[in-house]
Amino acid sequence: MVDKISCSCSIYNSFAKDVWTHRLDPCTSPCQIRYSITFRYVTNHNKNSTIIIGDSNTRFLKFGSGKRTFGDKMPGKRVECFTLEDINPKLCVGYRNVFIHCGINNIKGRNANVHDAADLLTAKLTAIQRLCPQSRITVSPILPTKVSALNIRAVSFNKTLFKYCQSNPRIGTLNFNCFLNKNDVLGEEFGRFHSKTDPIHLGSRGIFVLSRLIANKVFGCPVDGRLYSEIAGSTARYPTAAGS
Repeated sequence: MVDKISCSCSIYNSFAKDVWTHRLDPCTSPCQIRYSITFRYVTNHNKNSTIIIGDSNTRFLKFGSGKRTFGDKMPGKRVECFTLEDINPKLCVGYRNVFIHCGINNIKGRNANVHDAADLLTAKLTAIQRLCPQSRITVSPILPTKVSALNIRAVSFNKTLFKYCQSNPRIGTLNFNCFLNKNDVLGEEFGRFHSKTDPIHLGSRGIFVLSRLIANKVFGCPVDGRLYSEIAGSTARYPTAAGS
């Protein structure tokens, strides 16, 4: 029988696995035999634990139980981040799935430097890879907008991003082709309130499609709304382009 002495038992949560190594340091003086025992329990849903760091187009993506959430099978949290400078890679530690959805606010200005913005995002992704060696990392390319001139910048940004992902196979991407209409701009049915004055924000249908693309990536296969609560409050069938 082994008795533990005072202050010899430590309890850690899942965040510790990426920053703490189980070990028994050598003793500097003669002592009795020592044992170090680790008991680990990981819930079945932990493989779906997810963090979404995203801009305002992710504002209605909610975790938890009940309607308009991802549901119990996909625990996690969303961190609001409007610009690439605000992405904190340290927040990703401990999550099985990491999603980064940010960038449009860095390139929408007339004087914005698209290449600098793309390089900033790839630097953030490199830091996340280093801090989260066991995580599955997915980055969103910039969504299509309703403005052709802005889409040209988005395409330039995405080309740099895709080139980075090709040389870093741990980084996956989402396929947003389903949002495009025949004119290669954001389809009116996906936009916010079908408003022509708001070229970048998704409406309820667009948010529903985005939520399904993310869930597809987490669960590893196309899913329908029954595998997570009705995040957009709709049971209609919408396009389900698979993530790449």
